[in-house]
Amino acid sequence: MEYNVKCVILVPTTMHMPQGKCVKTDKFEAALIAKCLTHRTYHEVYILAEDDHNVKEYILMRDDHKKALVRINQLI
Repeated sequence: MEYNVKCVILVPTTMHMPQGKCVKTDKFEAALIAKCLTHRTYHEVYILAEDDHNVKEYILMRDDHKKALVRINQLI
């Protein structure tokens, strides 16, 4: 059964904490999340799709090969 409810995962670093506030309680965090959602002052977490994951793996492999090539050139 589908309810068409939008689910958002907030990036914690984009939630603006008031200066000097070190108190972390569920009530305080719930109010902060509600404020972020109301004012749209947040960034959503992007979850990689299968294609995105494959591109990421390719880029990491390419970078590893570039580093290996630099090391080989330095040895020569």
